[in-house]
Amino acid sequence: MLRSYGWPGNIRELANAVDRALILAEGDLPTAAHFGLDRGRHRRLEETSGPRAEPPAPEVLADAEKRAILAALEHAEGNKTQAAAILGISRTKL
Repeated sequence: MLRSYGWPGNIRELANAVDRALILAEGDLPTAAHFGLDRGRHRRLEETSGPRAEPPAPEVLADAEKRAILAALEHAEGNKTQAAAILGISRTKL
């Protein structure tokens, strides 16, 4: 699924997705669910030139973002600077 997803954000999006999946997996092997790549959302590279699917609802994104932030903070033992680095964002953005 990772190879066939279009990655519209390129390598930066992939790197952030891997970081988040590793955090959410909490030491287990990450699955498609940790990446948020379910069969309904992922597209093959050759399909990305066609019409785009509707983006996920804002509340779905907000929930995923909240889970990733909480997992990063837990992994970093409350250190906001480290949590932001894990997520690939600035401390201010966190």
